[in-house]
Amino acid sequence: MRYVFLFENTGWRKLIDLSVNATVVIPGIVDWDNESLQYYRVVTTADRKHLLETGVSTTARISLEDSPEVLTSRFVPSDIKTKISEHNNSLEELLKLHNDATIQISIFGNDNLTGVRKLFESKEYLIGDIKEGEFNRKKFLVQKKVS
Repeated sequence: MRYVFLFENTGWRKLIDLSVNATVVIPGIVDWDNESLQYYRVVTTADRKHLLETGVSTTARISLEDSPEVLTSRFVPSDIKTKISEHNNSLEELLKLHNDATIQISIFGNDNLTGVRKLFESKEYLIGDIKEGEFNRKKFLVQKKVS
């Protein structure tokens, strides 16, 4: 299964040197500490995109199989790691490890005129937010500008 999201530069100027990542947060996955949170940086196909013009939207795919933090974690069950490494992208199974597990998209980019680095983040998505079907380009994940 492919996990696709869309983002758009709605600002006035181009963004350069983009870093587009997803973070999976799984609470209580550590056996000895139910209060702990595990954060996993997940690679996307848009990471290290050089330029995003104003008013332009682009899609990207979440790529668990290229995400060493997930594959090498001692807390992620081995059956899920096997499915991921066999390209059976199992984001749902990762999020099912806890009811409050989330995934959030973060986009860092530099203003092409001033060079100022900006951070944009989506809301935190739960497993129920993942929808199967045709991709709707009219719904954007990036919802708030952080800096």
